[in-house]
Amino acid sequence: MEQIDITLVSDLARALNLDAASELNAASAFTQAKPGLRAYIRGQSLQSKQVELLTQLMQDVGRKRDQPGRGAPTGTAEGRARIPVIARYFITDAKGARCFTPLFNRILATYCHGSHSSLQVGQEIEVLVNDSTPEKQRRVKARVFGLHKGLRVLFCSTAEPIDAPSLDISVRAAEPYIILGCSDMSQAEPFSTSHGSISTTTPDICGFIRGDTAALSGEWGGGCFAAETGKLVAMTVGADTKHGDRAVLLLVSALLALLLDKHMEEMEELMPDMFLSRGGFATTDEQSS
Repeated sequence: MEQIDITLVSDLARALNLDAASELNAASAFTQAKPGLRAYIRGQSLQSKQVELLTQLMQDVGRKRDQPGRGAPTGTAEGRARIPVIARYFITDAKGARCFTPLFNRILATYCHGSHSSLQVGQEIEVLVNDSTPEKQRRVKARVFGLHKGLRVLFCSTAEPIDAPSLDISVRAAEPYIILGCSDMSQAEPFSTSHGSISTTTPDICGFIRGDTAALSGEWGGGCFAAETGKLVAMTVGADTKHGDRAVLLLVSALLALLLDKHMEEMEELMPDMFLSRGGFATTDEQSS
């Protein structure tokens, strides 16, 4: 997988006001990104309003400069308080057995191996969404528009808007996380949570990083959220069976790179206010006109 120039990523990170530590982590996260994102970054002027729109697209990615460099342990009251908030972003198939993760208000991602290997581009499905209240799910129609078996990723569009989390392209070693899943069907809530921390930040040859906790199959396709901020940092795509079934995670940066590289047309259709008809991000003035 071709790498993106670190200097380009550093420029982008500075333009998005990431602190020094997050800038380095963002560079590491983007190292395995697709060539299309490299071309996209090169084609933009980082001093232009395009950067403002990219920031808006990622919903204020990164952390504020005055925030400490340590995450809130998930066992603390602060970590536990995140659970009801991120539960709004829990999505499953109609049977409640397979997880999806919302990236934007009409774009979902999930894994595409094992029980999801039968899904095909163009196939229509129905998902259960938790965004109204964690205690009551609603049914939403969706359609598969992207399939990337190499990265174990599948993208869907929803027929109506849903709630989507803030995204974070940076990740730190030992950063505490909360993973949403449906691995414990005996509890009252439709979702389950597992807690752990990031154990590797450098993507492997396939583009994945690892968590330090085991990932059950019910968590595959579920979102991995920073316990400190509640932002989405990755999606669980499987378990590392050679190393204690540790969670295999695909970073948000890689998911965004895939969308920008392979699915710009779909993004323009699903996010018309963000894009111009000729392609590319609209400026603030052009969106309001």
